[in-house]
Amino acid sequence: MNMRIVLKILLMFWGIILAGILIKALTNIKVENFDFDFLQKVSQFNNKNDQTIYFPLQEQNGFVIHGYKSCVKDYKSAFYVKGYSFNTSGSCYNNSCKIQIEFKEKIPQAVKLYIKSDNDCKLKEFNVPKTLNTIGYFVNLQLSEKQKSDLTIQSGDKIRLEHANGYSLSANTQLYFYDTQFSEDNILVNDTIVGQVFFNKNAIHPQNTQTNKETKINIPHPKELYTYTCDSTFLCKQEANTYIVNVDGINFIPSKELIFTCLKNTQSNKFCTFFKKIGSIKSLKFDSKAMMSSYIKMTKNPEFNDSFPSWNKKRLEQAKQKIENSLL
Repeated sequence: MNMRIVLKILLMFWGIILAGILIKALTNIKVENFDFDFLQKVSQFNNKNDQTIYFPLQEQNGFVIHGYKSCVKDYKSAFYVKGYSFNTSGSCYNNSCKIQIEFKEKIPQAVKLYIKSDNDCKLKEFNVPKTLNTIGYFVNLQLSEKQKSDLTIQSGDKIRLEHANGYSLSANTQLYFYDTQFSEDNILVNDTIVGQVFFNKNAIHPQNTQTNKETKINIPHPKELYTYTCDSTFLCKQEANTYIVNVDGINFIPSKELIFTCLKNTQSNKFCTFFKKIGSIKSLKFDSKAMMSSYIKMTKNPEFNDSFPSWNKKRLEQAKQKIENSLL
């Protein structure tokens, strides 16, 4: 009887010893060896929406004036060349200043700007170079309600594009700016990546490795080249309904060859400077309703414009021929 008690005591003793060793071994396992980052990445990947969103990346064409600082004398400071629309922006670094002029459509021979000089704000004229440069890019990120829902975007969320170096937000536009040309960017909501946006509607999706030099492109031929939205002050938003080029003051849909050329490389043809992609937006300010109506009438599609005079039809054919000659 005493022997059985001794055996039970020994079994309990060694059981306690073994349990202690096991507990010590488990508590000595280093939790930092577990890849929690990997777990978080897997979670983010599984939550990511795989829908594809496209918005065109539009060019900012213009030139830079070095050595000057802009100023504002009155509310008319930005409207000194009637019939032309351009934007200006200035910056200074280490006492070196520059002014950037951006055009979107018709290009004047010269622009007049207010320049800071001897503690005064004076008007000065600058000649516009014959050849403009691409000085930047921008995208108008107008997400639809469905896209916002798919990306779980709610009212009040902070939306931005990861690699954009600036933005300009209003009720009608959500512009994000780039110094260089990107093919895609990440959409961030409250600083968390929720999806991607691709900047070319005709770009091949990254998952599609097939290459096709004869990529098909849809070229709309609407009766109206532009859609205009104007207010009572004759301030209008002009949006391109198709691919448009302006040659010798005439707006028309260019050949497929020029469209492909300009989409591929804006520097490859001189007429790409006057080329607009689908969805390109421009703001216009007119002095009167008559001037606004006259301008809108001039930008209709010549293909369907019965009132297009014969002398303008001749100019149109000459403009088309200039483009064809430039592609030879």
